[in-house]
Amino acid sequence: QQQNAVNQREFELVQKKIAEKPLIRQRYYLTLPSRRLYVGNLPVSVGLDKLSLLEFFNTVLMNLGMETVNPIIEIHMQGASRFCFLEFRCARDNLEAYTMLQGITLGECPLKVNKTMDYQTPPEELMEFVVPDDINEPVNLNTVVAEAKAELKALQQKEMQEEQQQQERSNKAGQVNGLEEKA
Repeated sequence: QQQNAVNQREFELVQKKIAEKPLIRQRYYLTLPSRRLYVGNLPVSVGLDKLSLLEFFNTVLMNLGMETVNPIIEIHMQGASRFCFLEFRCARDNLEAYTMLQGITLGECPLKVNKTMDYQTPPEELMEFVVPDDINEPVNLNTVVAEAKAELKALQQKEMQEEQQQQERSNKAGQVNGLEEKA
């Protein structure tokens, strides 16, 4: 019967993890307008590409004090363009970067940093939503089951520790009561 309870909890955790993936993707799209910045006046003669811009902006933001490591997850640009869009890991980082990047130059070019035309402040509950690294990976059932088993094992260990602590408290309370009765 205890094994059936464990299997049921494992099954529920697997269901929960599978159900979370579409919800995370939905949050990704809902927050996208609040996670992008426009950057214009890029120097064309330098031969910038997405990777070099990603490294540049992430390094600049980290040096300016942004706490999130690699806050920009994607650079959107076409060819040797004079502008790009920075896609941030979360809306909060986008707002912080908007302020930090004002007045910055790349080469000899002062960059123009603005919110996108479709910018929307996200609902309060999504302001802290962080895009996970695996957002584009399909659900791998083996991985989900392994994660669920590990999570369940950790829960069981925590429950056992709490039971042991409760038992120790009960034993100590019993000892104190026993001493009081003798006195």
